[in-house]
Amino acid sequence: MKILLKMLLVAVFMATGSTIRAKDTLIVTSHRIVDVCSGEKRWLISASLGSIYDSDSLMSFDITIGFDTSLITPTDGLTSGTLAEQMKFSDISPAFNFRVPGEMRVSAFTITRNVKGNLPLFAVAGNYNGGCGTEVPLTLPWEPEFNEEFKRVVTAFIADTLKTVAIPKVNSTTGIVTHSDTISLADTTDLVEIEALVTMQSTDSKLVKLHIESDRLNLVTIDSVSFAGTAYSAIDTVATDHVTIKFQTTGSETPGTVYIRFPGTAADTVAIRYRTEIVDSCTCTQPGKTAITNIIKREPVGIQENKLDRNEGSVIQWSVHRDIITIQNLHGGPNAIRIVDTFGRIITSQTVSTDRITIPLNQMAHGLYFVTITNNKRVQSIPIYF
Repeated sequence: MKILLKMLLVAVFMATGSTIRAKDTLIVTSHRIVDVCSGEKRWLISASLGSIYDSDSLMSFDITIGFDTSLITPTDGLTSGTLAEQMKFSDISPAFNFRVPGEMRVSAFTITRNVKGNLPLFAVAGNYNGGCGTEVPLTLPWEPEFNEEFKRVVTAFIADTLKTVAIPKVNSTTGIVTHSDTISLADTTDLVEIEALVTMQSTDSKLVKLHIESDRLNLVTIDSVSFAGTAYSAIDTVATDHVTIKFQTTGSETPGTVYIRFPGTAADTVAIRYRTEIVDSCTCTQPGKTAITNIIKREPVGIQENKLDRNEGSVIQWSVHRDIITIQNLHGGPNAIRIVDTFGRIITSQTVSTDRITIPLNQMAHGLYFVTITNNKRVQSIPIYF
């Protein structure tokens, strides 16, 4: 029975001792992560001993917190909602002394009553002077002092660090644009060439991640990607509907090309979405302009073979088959061929010397076009509709 009683007393003593040790720790805590992209780079810290009871007889303290003067500047001592507020005595308590470089010294006392509550002892706020990604260590260079009657013995000290982060804003005027938002492919063609332009806010070279996403990405293959003349074959798969490619910009505008293979069948359609992201955890601006390309797989449509002209035995024949126009002169080649749209804009123009030429039309959007042929100083036009 005596042995059991001793064991119970030891267990109670150990449990009580653990509770006391936990409460006898001075903790300096950082309450705000500094956003280096914001206009106000402010931080806030507090010092606490946990719950203080009337029986603890706390009536004064003197605590110094060390810091790096090149990174932070303390500006305000805060007492509202703290034990220091209960120690207000005239204009001399509590006292915040920031005059010594690298030290925040805070002291307070009362002569009328003990202070109590589950409150921090005090709080301090200030300005952050450093850059992104920096952690500011806080130290306790001197052992804290309390009134002699204070029943608690503070033997452990924990100091936090000030942390920083960059929360970028989105710039809707920069990002990626593509040359065409709809591309039609014949059933014999599977390679899509998508011209793009990536714009940035500054001319500084930046590492950029191109995101390519589609709900039907399993139907296509990213063949290759090139920007500013440099090819990038490393394609990272994020998910089944999302891949990324990293590249380096060459200035405020970086042209590039995305090559996609789409071996689908007629009537298949895939919508490809593009967006860019600056690969820098400290950037304060991210591009917001996005692009989309609809790739349509279809059967070729065109005008059947016909004779364009007969002149002194010369016969020019042409045909549109599988999105390719073929022009042939049986007795000599045409001098020039030009394709224009209904607004008169030149889509392609070629000077030729052979008697047969083929021109792919698969990169052209649906609509009416005119193929203008110059031969023996005569000009003829062929209407083509897709």
